[in-house]
Amino acid sequence: MPVREGEEEPGEGRLLAVLRHDGTSRLYSNGSDVSVDRPAPSSYRLRIHRAGQEDQGLYRCKVEVWGMDQHGGWFNTGARSHSNTVRVYMYSLASDLLFIPIIVGVATAVFVGVVIVASVTCCFMNRLARKGSRK
Repeated sequence: MPVREGEEEPGEGRLLAVLRHDGTSRLYSNGSDVSVDRPAPSSYRLRIHRAGQEDQGLYRCKVEVWGMDQHGGWFNTGARSHSNTVRVYMYSLASDLLFIPIIVGVATAVFVGVVIVASVTCCFMNRLARKGSRK
């Protein structure tokens, strides 16, 4: 869950996703798409897809322990824990940063090439026209 600067209490902040006792997840909207997966038996991962600058900040994981009673029902045991707070920074990939300059560079090179070919062709045609008029 994202946490505001200076918050220490694990219950504060905005809830993004819940992994329920039955293994299903419930995702809450934060303006971006989120998903929860399990890369290892003892760990879970929250992914924020198409993240923006507003998703940058402090995050932490909050855990509540649930138990099953003898009738198969689930109950909250009241045991809780939370992870250390981590700061998430947004950064751009090099390919994203170079895309526009590469397009501009290629377009400029093509334009300069066309101008050079047109100039040479024009001069050559004028020279031929002058040679033809002298005869």
